Amino acid sequence: MHDRMQYLRLMYTCMFEVSDSGGTCLDPVHFRYRVSSKMYKDQLPDVTSQYIFAGSLLVSPIMNATNGNKTFYAYFPQGNWVNMADWTEIIQGKDDYTTLNVRDTVNVHLAPGAMIPFQFNKDMSIMTSTDTLKKPISLIANRDENGYAGGSLFLDQGANRSEMYDDLSEYYNINLKAKSIQIEASRSEFGYQPHLFQQVVILNAADLADVTTACYYRSDGLTVKGMKTFYDGTKKALYIMPLEDTKFSDIHVIYYSGTNDVNMCGSISPSSHTFDYNIVGG
Repeated sequence: MHDRMQYLRLMYTCMFEVSDSGGTCLDPVHFRYRVSSKMYKDQLPDVTSQYIFAGSLLVSPIMNATNGNKTFYAYFPQGNWVNMADWTEIIQGKDDYTTLNVRDTVNVHLAPGAMIPFQFNKDMSIMTSTDTLKKPISLIANRDENGYAGGSLFLDQGANRSEMYDDLSEYYNINLKAKSIQIEASRSEFGYQPHLFQQVVILNAADLADVTTACYYRSDGLTVKGMKTFYDGTKKALYIMPLEDTKFSDIHVIYYSGTNDVNMCGSISPSSHTFDYNIVGG
C-alpha cells in the first residue's frame, strides 16, 4: 500500500489528461512499443502479463507460481529501464526477455525518456489522498539516448469540483534537455496551489557526476535562486534541491552544470537577478 501511494500524484495527472483529452492510463505493452511477434508465448509469463502505467512505467507482476524461485522473466522494449525500487538496477532493453528478481513489491521500471511526479513514502506517512497534500513532490527522470526526458504534473487539493470549474488547479508540462528543466504552466490560475517542490532526481546519471552548480529562475523570469546538488555514486543518481521551501509555481526553469559546462547561474546571491538595467539619462 505505502509503495503504491508514492505514485498517486502520477495517477491523478494521468486521469486529468484522459478526462481532458482522451486516452488511457493502463495499456498493454504493445500499445506503446513495437513488440516482436516471437515475444508472445503459449503460456505465462509473457509480454501480455505486463502493462504500461501512465505512459511511463513498465509494471511486471508475477502471474504464476514461482515455486520458490527467486527470479522470473519479463519483457523489455528497447532502451534503458530503471527499477523504481532499486535505482542501481538498469535493464538494457533489447525487445527481449530478461531475468528479474522477485521482490516484496511488484517490479516497476521507469521508461527511457520519462519523467514522473513522485512522493517518497518510506515512512508510510501517506495513507490517504489528504496525506499527499502534506508531502513535497519530487520529479524522477530517466533520460533517453538523446538526453531527453519529459512528463507532466497536475496539482489540485481534491476538495471539490470548483477547483476545476474556476481554473484553480494547475497543470505543468516538464521537459529535461541540454542540462535544463523547463517547467511550463498552463490552464490554471497560476500560483494558487500550495504544493511544495522537493527535488529533481536524474537516474542513470553517471555522466553527471561532476555537476556541482544548479539554480532555478523564478516565474517572473528575472530572479534566480541557487540550488543544492548531490551525486550518489552508488545509485548513479543526481539530486537537485531548492535551498528553501519552494512551490512548483515559483519555478520556471532549472539549470545545472558541471566542470566544463556553461554556468547559467552566474554569481548567485539572495537578491540575484538575471537581468539588471541601468538606463543612462532616463
